[in-house]
Amino acid sequence: MVKLHVKQGTEEFIYETKVTASVDAVTREIAVMHNLKTQLSRFCEQLRQLARHGPMKPLDQRGLSEDEIAASVAARTAKSGGAAAGSGSGSGGKDSKSAMVDTKDTKSAVAVGSANPHADPTGMRNGKRKRLR
Repeated sequence: MVKLHVKQGTEEFIYETKVTASVDAVTREIAVMHNLKTQLSRFCEQLRQLARHGPMKPLDQRGLSEDEIAASVAARTAKSGGAAAGSGSGSGGKDSKSAMVDTKDTKSAVAVGSANPHADPTGMRNGKRKRLR
């Protein structure tokens, strides 16, 4: 029995093999083991990120603020016969009206008079900066 101490960067592991095993076979097995170990560590890191930040928003809610999402939900319930659209609980502003906006794949409700959901809120895009008052 032979023990090989495999090191790469900060990662290392010990691999046991027989003396009669060919170098080619051992090299392939070590490569497979290293690749599986790397995949497992990446998977664990992605799970940590998912636990920290949560899952992605659904496709029709990406790029929308929380107020716009609430208006969209209120419009959907009003359309399906649920709560009234003008109840004031949806957009959080004075004007609780909403309009249907046709996005790439679906239609979603956006509060009327709200800012463009694709606008640059910080003014940092393309080197332009808004003045803060």
